Amino acid sequence: ELIQNIINNNRDLTELLASQVDRPVNDIDPVERSILYIAFYELKHRQDIPFKAVINEAVNLAKKFGALDGYKYVNGILDKAAKKLRVIEIK
Repeated sequence: ELIQNIINNNRDLTELLASQVDRPVNDIDPVERSILYIAFYELKHRQDIPFKAVINEAVNLAKKFGALDGYKYVNGILDKAAKKLRVIEIK
């Protein structure tokens, strides 16, 4: 389900991700980029998953599989994105 929905929503997710990062999306490390796609999909389309859980899982994945300190980048991007995508939940 997750993979298929990310593929189906790729254009929208790429535009959303591009609006939140400081570089072209394709310049982001492939592992961190994949983690961000998953997290952005869940933040936008899976309101049943608390935003803190989405961010925590993404950071843990980045710590385990990403580049050294890549988790810090992932965390910063997702914190910023959650404030826009989960306004009601954050208040």
